[in-house]
Amino acid sequence: MIHYTKEMYPGAFTKVTSHGNFPFKSWMLESGLDLLRLSVDGAFEESYVKYRVGGKLQNVLELMRAIRDNKHQCKSQLRVEWKYILFEWNDSDEEICEAARLADELEVDLRFCLTHSPGKSKRFQDMVALREALAILAPRATLSVTFQLKPGQNDADVGHLIAEHSEALLLSALKHFRTGEIQAGNTFLVEALTYDPGLQSNELEANTENPIEAHLSHILSNAKYPSTLSALANIALVFENWKTANQLFKGYLSLAPNAPDRIKVEQKRAELSLAN
Repeated sequence: MIHYTKEMYPGAFTKVTSHGNFPFKSWMLESGLDLLRLSVDGAFEESYVKYRVGGKLQNVLELMRAIRDNKHQCKSQLRVEWKYILFEWNDSDEEICEAARLADELEVDLRFCLTHSPGKSKRFQDMVALREALAILAPRATLSVTFQLKPGQNDADVGHLIAEHSEALLLSALKHFRTGEIQAGNTFLVEALTYDPGLQSNELEANTENPIEAHLSHILSNAKYPSTLSALANIALVFENWKTANQLFKGYLSLAPNAPDRIKVEQKRAELSLAN
């Protein structure tokens, strides 16, 4: 089905969400699948099985490991995301840190998620508390809430899916830029910019050396999601483009006036102004 979709609609974005308790199959990398989201609610077996009844954590970890190893061989662009719903039995510092370590080892994107379900984490009552903890425990992880907790959204609203996908691509780009893998970083960056702010691929391909600088005006005027501007600002920081980062952070605060990290961002903008 994925292969047929890609054949008929090459620009379509395909995603599979799964518990991941099955062996690796070559179609996962050959079909054109864009995102495999694996629901893995715990980094220790005893925590994992409390919600994923009948599953085995090692099965999912082995699947992630096999995908990582085979991706290296066939140069697949498949992105794997580890979705970790936080409950009162899996939200300790120790387990969060272990999840972050495993995610780095397995080369997957880790996303912690607050839930409305029974057993929900009492430690993290809101996104502010979670964001502050992750800044220390798992700084490369992202965060979200289950669909029922997302304000003002309904089944027909797919904007949050675009925002999440764009953010994940940008975080992958950031990860590569920080390790000096410029070409790989640009691949993720260019793809993300086609989703938000909706630049055309041919426009971006003409400026792959520095697409943020080349399209900064368009990005600031047309980006829809605060997470896009925040991630782009952090990419600009990697390349010491202080002025660009400052402008992107300004745009971020404009889109998210009540952002939980507003004070920190304003402090960073003040530092960047002095650097200029």
